[in-house]
Amino acid sequence: MQKYLIDRIYDFEKFLSLINERKLNLKDLRLCFWKTVRYYGIIGKIEAILSIPDKVEQLGTIVRECVLGECYYDDFLYREERKRNEEGEETKRIKKWGEKIFSFLKEKLGFIPVEGRWTLTSGEMKCKYK
Repeated sequence: MQKYLIDRIYDFEKFLSLINERKLNLKDLRLCFWKTVRYYGIIGKIEAILSIPDKVEQLGTIVRECVLGECYYDDFLYREERKRNEEGEETKRIKKWGEKIFSFLKEKLGFIPVEGRWTLTSGEMKCKYK
């Protein structure tokens, strides 16, 4: 059942409703969060939710748990994109996309980078919440 949920959550509202219903554990939450990022563009979705006061804390908690849980933005993207293009345009696009997300999280939710390296071997960005 969990695998079914993880593989098919490409709708941000559905994702949030599962969080509210506590139907996902942290591991599933991380995977679903980043898959949702990949397919729906998290920046616009975060902006929309931040405009609704009672959702701000909820979203901040989701993002904070994912990042602090050492879920790196390219965990599943890395394998997918590397198959297609080792060091070409797709790799550059992922790097820019990841940097944009973390820049947004820093500005809106108070995340600050602790350590970050964007390479094909890791692509990880560790963050802390201040």
